[in-house]
Amino acid sequence: MEDLPVRRGALREAEANWGIEWRTQEEAEKLWNLESPKGYDLRNQIAHHFYYAFYDSPTLIAKVNSYLEGTTHAEMIQCLNNLSVLGRDNQELLTAIGFDTGLFQFR
Repeated sequence: MEDLPVRRGALREAEANWGIEWRTQEEAEKLWNLESPKGYDLRNQIAHHFYYAFYDSPTLIAKVNSYLEGTTHAEMIQCLNNLSVLGRDNQELLTAIGFDTGLFQFR
């Protein structure tokens, strides 16, 4: 019984922390729902340019296709990273079509 006030206080603190975390998660989901379409759009635009720049290289086209196979948010993020690495490795082909290779620089 002597510990009851201390435990009650600890539970109140834990509930407050949980409430803050839960709201933060909810806010993050709202923000993701607003911003993630931009990531999918960027992925699609980059892939479109890569297809044009790499038209003469079946190996590079196959890599782009394999990156685009995923359908989850995590796979979209990984695809953008993979495209970035592929783009940095093939800058001369992309520069030839006027593609802005500055997109591959992580800021």
